[in-house]
Amino acid sequence: VQHVQNYFAHRPEDLLIMNITGGDGWEHLCSFLKCSIPDQPFPHKNLANQPQLDVMSQSRNAN
Repeated sequence: VQHVQNYFAHRPEDLLIMNITGGDGWEHLCSFLKCSIPDQPFPHKNLANQPQLDVMSQSRNAN
């Protein structure tokens, strides 16, 4: 981490540091990238570990 901080020490416009859990979102990211803000919520949490509906096993159990 220190190596990266040293590399960007005199180039702050080239490094974006975001605190996603602290609330940083589209405004911070899109401002850095100089692009428009998407018309959807920023994905602040990883939903990959959320339980998903297993339609196949439910349909097998229903028969």
